[in-house]
Amino acid sequence: MNKLHDINLDGIGSINGGGYRNIKMTGVGTILNDITCESIILEGVSKVIGNINCRDAAIEGTFNCKGSIEANDVIRINGYSKIDENIQGREVNVDGKLEVKGLLSGDKIKILFLGRNKIKEIGGEEIIILQEKKSLVTGLIMPNKLISESIEGDTIILENTDCDIVRGKNVTIKGICKIRKIEYEDEIHIDERSKVESIVKI
Repeated sequence: MNKLHDINLDGIGSINGGGYRNIKMTGVGTILNDITCESIILEGVSKVIGNINCRDAAIEGTFNCKGSIEANDVIRINGYSKIDENIQGREVNVDGKLEVKGLLSGDKIKILFLGRNKIKEIGGEEIIILQEKKSLVTGLIMPNKLISESIEGDTIILENTDCDIVRGKNVTIKGICKIRKIEYEDEIHIDERSKVESIVKI
């Protein structure tokens, strides 16, 4: 069996798909196909034409993935990222602007968002979605909002989120949310500034 090796790209260039140990790409770089590795660090402007399968991932800057990101441990995203399919990790931490066309899932999910964000579906045990407080000036130019079709978890805390349906055991709806329907098991708290059309205890 061939031994996996590290790969580092600093500047402008591309990396072929395949199996690696650790990947670090800094600058302007492209991964040309599906990639499997232990850890991956992407800094700057990066693009993946395929899927990422790894132990953990750290992404900072502007990122575009044409497939999915699947990690056994932690995914950290800081900046602006667009994912054409799914994100899955044990723990997912996002700080910035995010668009996911599929499902974002993890045991623990924390999103501090900036600007207009869109994630089709979110699922996990603990889900915390909050507006980035340092974005007051940006918020006047482009409203801060996270839009999702469904959010499902055990403990859910939402702020400035528009969602069709929210399902959880313990649900906290903070300011300026618009929710069509909430289904909850144990406890629910709703800020008076938010609008919820239907609440069902299950």
